[in-house]
Amino acid sequence: MLETLDTERIYGRIATSDDEGSIRLVLEENLTVLQLLESKVDVARDARRIADNDDLPPGGKKENSYHYLLFARSNNEVAGILSCYLGYPEKEVFYVGGLFLRPRWQGIGLGKEIVSRVEDLLNNNIVKQIRLGVGLKNWSALRFWTGLGFDTITKIKGDSEFGVNQFAAVELLKRIG
Repeated sequence: MLETLDTERIYGRIATSDDEGSIRLVLEENLTVLQLLESKVDVARDARRIADNDDLPPGGKKENSYHYLLFARSNNEVAGILSCYLGYPEKEVFYVGGLFLRPRWQGIGLGKEIVSRVEDLLNNNIVKQIRLGVGLKNWSALRFWTGLGFDTITKIKGDSEFGVNQFAAVELLKRIG
């Protein structure tokens, strides 16, 4: 991957510990979505982990982890964050840990633009799959990702029964290259 992630309307750079406040803002504005994934969301903790590059998969290494702070080219405003990992759960897999856009930047095609650019960067015959997890109650995200071709379920995890305070997610896969 690269230190920067550029598209027509967005530019992104690797987040640093100085970006914790901006990351927290993005997470706070997406709190409703985050609460679809788990009952107790700790935005401050999660923002700190992303800013410090400590949001790793099991057995993960910091050098394979990328957390981009995304900015709108039109006005340099923080538009979102993209967290990803190269080589999890297998060497040829690129895992998207999260793509969160601030609400004012949603619904205008920026997510598709970002994912398309990531796929272009990964089209190198090393990465064979992109995977990500989506909460089953997050219908807009399910529509978004399946609409982009993430149509193979590799894993279902979470509570075994449905309920207001029950949570489950699917891991989706898209083959590339």
